[in-house]
Amino acid sequence: MLYMFKPITELKCRKTKNVFKTLMEYWLQQRRHTRKHIAAFPEKQLFAYTIGKIPSFGDMALEQAFISGPGIRQLATGIDDTLNVNRQKYRSKNTLLGLWDHSTVQIEYYAAEIDTNAGNGNIRLQHQLFASLDDALWYFLKQETALSGYGNTYLNAMEVSPPLP
Repeated sequence: MLYMFKPITELKCRKTKNVFKTLMEYWLQQRRHTRKHIAAFPEKQLFAYTIGKIPSFGDMALEQAFISGPGIRQLATGIDDTLNVNRQKYRSKNTLLGLWDHSTVQIEYYAAEIDTNAGNGNIRLQHQLFASLDDALWYFLKQETALSGYGNTYLNAMEVSPPLP
């Protein structure tokens, strides 16, 4: 297969020999950047501003916060506790930032608990099937990267300067 660029796993993991650690570092770096997007949003538009039929950035960030923390916990413990909570109480900038920080702490804590040497067979995570632990982490990382991209798009459309990485 011809690549225009080398995948991150080939570039960075060749040196570290630990794909999991590299993906976690990259994911947490992306989370910090996405948090800057949440903080940069005007309060009134965080959950109200939409483009076309795409949900508001606040709704997408809220969903990501509710998926990522419990998802990494499930990878570490096997317990599927996908949250079914009243999300209306999190519909302010400060509560979303608090939830975001809480889920980031969950990610950091449970990532240390994951046995990366365990069998790397099929993993069922939040009703989806992944071929390996690394594939599951790539899923979270891609979701996070997409969310950050939506943040840039929405902020640019509102003529607000997006944060730098």
